[in-house]
Amino acid sequence: MAENDQRQTRADPGGRDNGNAQGQPDIGSGLGLNLSGNSPHMWLVGGGLLAAALVSVGLFGTPADDQKNQAATSGSSLIRPIGTAETEQAIGKLMMSGPEKERVRAEVADGKLRLGWITVSDNFDEDGDWVRVSAAGFRQDVPLKHAPYTFAIPYLPGTPVTVTGLVDGGGGDITVSVYVGTAVLSLKPLKTGETLQVPAP
Repeated sequence: MAENDQRQTRADPGGRDNGNAQGQPDIGSGLGLNLSGNSPHMWLVGGGLLAAALVSVGLFGTPADDQKNQAATSGSSLIRPIGTAETEQAIGKLMMSGPEKERVRAEVADGKLRLGWITVSDNFDEDGDWVRVSAAGFRQDVPLKHAPYTFAIPYLPGTPVTVTGLVDGGGGDITVSVYVGTAVLSLKPLKTGETLQVPAP
């Protein structure tokens, strides 16, 4: 919990107010990011989280992990839906401005969108990598550490969540893992500006 709270207060490289920190200049503004799904760098994962399909499009990192990934992802989701009792806790952990949190709260109450938990970490060197997670018209910029970090995302059921490589801290690609239960899944290393999509529940 302390790790999560500490990381929420870090400056946002996308220039957005995460509720606690002054933003820095928008690193993504000059990247020509295309989150519409038409980018040649888009890694689209359609349908369910069938590991064979995910591996075939290069979502996961190394062939040695394929068997583990297949077992871990069969019938599982990278995003865990949030129950009503957790809604306020989740909104409090959103890495976005106060007005955006209020918008999320209102749209969840109206049934227009849902909230889910996702857990990520840096699976190689802890060298200052960041990713941008975008869904339902909202975006959050997330620093990657070795320690797993769980945060909330708003999403539209059936609409993919986009993960974009935002900052390559060490110059060796942006290395990220996501967690499904007790399994740790290494995603394909990202270049700055490269995107992939994962299905929402």
